[in-house]
Amino acid sequence: MVNAILRFFRNVLIFCVALVIFILIAGWVFINKTAYMPENWEEIEISGRSENVISPGASLSILTWNIGNGSSGSDADWLLDGGKNVVTTTEERVKENTAAIIAQLHEWNPQVMLLQQVDFNSTRSYYYDVQNTISDSFEETSSSFALDHKAHLVPWPWPMIGKIKGGSMTLLQINQSYAERYALTATAKRPDSLFTVRPCMLVTRYPIYGVENELVIVNIRLMTYEDPAEIVTQMTYLRDYMKKEYEEGNFVIAGGDFHQSFATEENSFPVVEGRWQAQPVARDLFEEGWTVTTGGGGIPRERSLNLPYKEGTQEQIQLSLTDGFITSSNVKVESAEVKDLQFVSSNHNPVLLRVTLQ
Repeated sequence: MVNAILRFFRNVLIFCVALVIFILIAGWVFINKTAYMPENWEEIEISGRSENVISPGASLSILTWNIGNGSSGSDADWLLDGGKNVVTTTEERVKENTAAIIAQLHEWNPQVMLLQQVDFNSTRSYYYDVQNTISDSFEETSSSFALDHKAHLVPWPWPMIGKIKGGSMTLLQINQSYAERYALTATAKRPDSLFTVRPCMLVTRYPIYGVENELVIVNIRLMTYEDPAEIVTQMTYLRDYMKKEYEEGNFVIAGGDFHQSFATEENSFPVVEGRWQAQPVARDLFEEGWTVTTGGGGIPRERSLNLPYKEGTQEQIQLSLTDGFITSSNVKVESAEVKDLQFVSSNHNPVLLRVTLQ
C-alpha cells in the first residue's frame, strides 16, 4: 500500500516536471516564432487625409514630443531607471495623461506632429489605445504609424512588463503622398533582442504645389542598449539619408527623441550621480548650413524616472536635452520653442519648430 502511494506521487511529480518543461519549451518556441523582426524597409499605411497643400516658400510649424506611452507622467517612477515600480501609474492616470496630451496638441495646433512612444494594446498602459485616441481627436488630418516595440511578453523584471505594442506616429494637417519605415541598427543579442525596441525612422513625404521637389520629414526615436557607438551609427545612417534627399532637391527635416544631449556649456543641467547621462549629439556629422537645434536653454526636454517629479525630488532627478530637430540648409529655422509642462503627462517636454522652405 505504501509503495503504491509512493509510486503515485512519484508519477505525479514526474508529470508536473514534464509539464513545466513542455510549457517552457513551447513558450520559448512561440516567443521566437512571433518575435518582432521588421524588414529593413516597409511601406506604411496612411490613415485619413488632409487637403492642405504646401506652396513654395511656405512656413510650417512642426512639433516633436515623446509622450512616454501615456504612462510616464509626473507620478511615474520606473524600476529599470532606478525607481521602485514596474507598473508606473494607474489606468485612470493613463487616460488623464492622454487627454492632457490631446488638449495641448489642439491648443498649439501645429501643422505636423511627431510623436514617439505611442502605445496601443500594451500592459504598461492598461491596453488603452493611446494611438487611435489621439488620431481620432483630429478632423481632416492624416496619420502614419510605425512600430518600434512589439512583444507578446517581456518577461522581466518582476512583476513582468508584459505585452508591448508601441511606436512613432506622425499626424499631419498637410497633404502627404507617402510614408515608409526604415530600420536602424540594433545590436542587442538574444534573448534580449526578442523583447527590446527596434529603432526606426518613420519617413513621410509631401508634394509641393507647382514644383517637383518634396518636403521629407523624419520622425525618429534613437535607442542603444550595449554600445554607445551604436547611436553614432544610427545618426550616420540618418545623416546619409537626409543628405541623399537634399541632393535630390528636397527639403528635409528630422525631429524626435535623439537619445543624445543637445546641450552646450551654456544650457546644460547638473549631473546627478548614478543616473544615465546622454552622450553629446553628433553635430559634426552635418555640413555647415544645416541646423541642429533643441531651442533655448533653461527648460529640460527629458527627466529620469528614478523618482516621481514633485517638490522635494527634483534635485535627485536627471534632466536632459534629448529632443530636437535637424534641418537641411534649404530650410530656414525661424524659431524653436520648448513647452514647459513640468512633466505632468510625460517624462518629456515637447519642442515646437517653425520653419520656412527656402
